[in-house]
Amino acid sequence: MSSVNGIALASKKSPLTHWVVVCEEWCALDERYSRVLGGQEHIFNCTERPHLGVFSAAAWRAGSVIIATSSLLSARSV
Repeated sequence: MSSVNGIALASKKSPLTHWVVVCEEWCALDERYSRVLGGQEHIFNCTERPHLGVFSAAAWRAGSVIIATSSLLSARSV
């Protein structure tokens, strides 16, 4: 099985160039997560919430900020 590594944009003048650093950090965090767990697990095997946490960490490491919102159901009926 082959893997895909790296980020590519069609143009260096793209308005999305700021995402390259965030995506590179995201990939680096996924690789670190896998390495720490002995290569047996990848963040891509998880649900949306862990992905958001890792993506937020990548944004933070890249100098950006993400504000995540979540709707949680209360255990009590209103």
